[in-house]
Amino acid sequence: MSRPGNPAAFIALARTDQVDRTPELRRLRAHTLILRGDRVDGQHFARDIPDSRDVVLPGVGHLLPEEAPAEVADALLEFLGNPS
Repeated sequence: MSRPGNPAAFIALARTDQVDRTPELRRLRAHTLILRGDRVDGQHFARDIPDSRDVVLPGVGHLLPEEAPAEVADALLEFLGNPS
């Protein structure tokens, strides 16, 4: 899936202050599902959030529910049925 981007929005985002939230992530104490596509760099969430489960959907980007609705539903149902 390829769409033209919004260059002005990208530049505005790049100019924002980027705050490292790693300390906050490491303090999370809830079972956490990290659901992401393999086209997204997000493995740091699994590394930084204790007791998290990292589910990576192949061939998917940022729009998981749109790109892989059945896989998202399956992952959510499995996690909610067995969060540990």
